[in-house]
Amino acid sequence: MKKMSLTIAGIGHAINHSFQLMIPPLLPFLAIEFNLNLIEIGLLVTAFVAAYGVGQLPTGILADKVGAKNLIIFGLTICAVGSLVALFSPNIYILLAGFVIMGAGGSTYHPSGLTMLSHAFDEKGRGHAMGLHGLAGSVGQIASPIASGGIAVLQGWKITFLIYALLGFGFSIFVFIRWRGKDVVSRTNAQAPKQRNSLRRLLSKAIIIVFVLAIFQGFLYQITTSFLILYLVQARSYDVAIASLMLSLLLATGGVGQYVSGALSDRLGRKKVLIVLSLACAGTALPIPMVSNVILVILVLVFGFILLGLIPTTNALMSDLAKGSFGVLFGVYYLFAFGVSSAGPPIAGFLGENFGLGSIFYFSAGIAIICLMITLLIPAPTLNEQKGWADGIQNS
Repeated sequence: MKKMSLTIAGIGHAINHSFQLMIPPLLPFLAIEFNLNLIEIGLLVTAFVAAYGVGQLPTGILADKVGAKNLIIFGLTICAVGSLVALFSPNIYILLAGFVIMGAGGSTYHPSGLTMLSHAFDEKGRGHAMGLHGLAGSVGQIASPIASGGIAVLQGWKITFLIYALLGFGFSIFVFIRWRGKDVVSRTNAQAPKQRNSLRRLLSKAIIIVFVLAIFQGFLYQITTSFLILYLVQARSYDVAIASLMLSLLLATGGVGQYVSGALSDRLGRKKVLIVLSLACAGTALPIPMVSNVILVILVLVFGFILLGLIPTTNALMSDLAKGSFGVLFGVYYLFAFGVSSAGPPIAGFLGENFGLGSIFYFSAGIAIICLMITLLIPAPTLNEQKGWADGIQNS
């Protein structure tokens, strides 16, 4: 059952992030098609990300009640519908609507998929499972910019939306057939303790700190994936296809980073890993606008390893603290990670428009320092201490 859960969750994770990461390579084309400035491009990204974030909480509540199967099928279908709306958009307003629909569909995955993994794996193997899950998601992230940018260059941006719509519909059908009668999350939730949705546990100081951390980690991820291609094309004169490949390479090293950091967090503790990664993230983002193109490639690869390495470690920490409320907690968590952090791209767009695209990376370095300071507030340096810490929260 563990293998089944991890396999389906991994594929779903890859498809989910494919929809999100198809957008950045299309932004240069959409900017020309609809005559957009950097702030408007940031708002376009926000339309997707905000819908992606706002839908996390209701999805998390449903995940604790009805399980993952129907939510994943429903979400992928809605993503596909949104892609079709974007395909036929005659103006920026319909395009925005399509992005909102895609984001709303994508919001169903993380609470349901992570709930399934949290039930399938105990604390000793949870970081490793989250790392593998993150690595699988990175496969979608890695392939998507190359595929999206390549299709747009060869066939036009509208064909990209068509192909992704077919991908969403196809995997929805696959999940429906493969998972018929095997929704383990629903059965597990039927046995979960009644106190799992306690508001007191949700609003504990420790969990609120992690929620705040999720906001700033979300800023880092959204800004990087949204503006790296634009930076390379407009500030460094890269071809769109090469710039898309660079984003894919960043995500490729990030996939390895997710696996490594998840496994290390089981051994060394979540807090130690998060401290090192946050500090390294700041040190890597800061010099990006100042280096030559050769050094830039190296920094981008290292930055990807570090940036995405934050994700499974923080996911595992939240799972450690959940004590059975996996769906609702991950719903709130990703509401902060994507919903609140959706303000990041317009802010970065404003900075890029007024101070140059390189200023976006200085902004990212500052955010990484904020992540470091927030992480230092977390009183759980090792896995064993985290377990006792979570028990203490429940009994306080």
